[in-house]
Amino acid sequence: MRDSSPYPDPNSGDAEGQEPRSIHGRPPGAPRWVKIFGITIIIVVLLIVVGLLAATALGLHDPSIGPGGHGPGPAPATEVQPH
Repeated sequence: MRDSSPYPDPNSGDAEGQEPRSIHGRPPGAPRWVKIFGITIIIVVLLIVVGLLAATALGLHDPSIGPGGHGPGPAPATEVQPH
């Protein structure tokens, strides 16, 4: 006797004895919003990396300068002794 569940299994086959249907034999993929979010994050990271590389190549970004845009500063002035 066949189980008459109100929620039939879509992979169970039908009454003619057909093989159970499979959906490509793998689990379902990620939802569309996850894919779009991931692609957006990748694009933003790539834009930042390309921007930093371009600024460094053009001399606009000096990695030796620390946070706040302050470098080591000018050389200290030496006192001149009067003769």
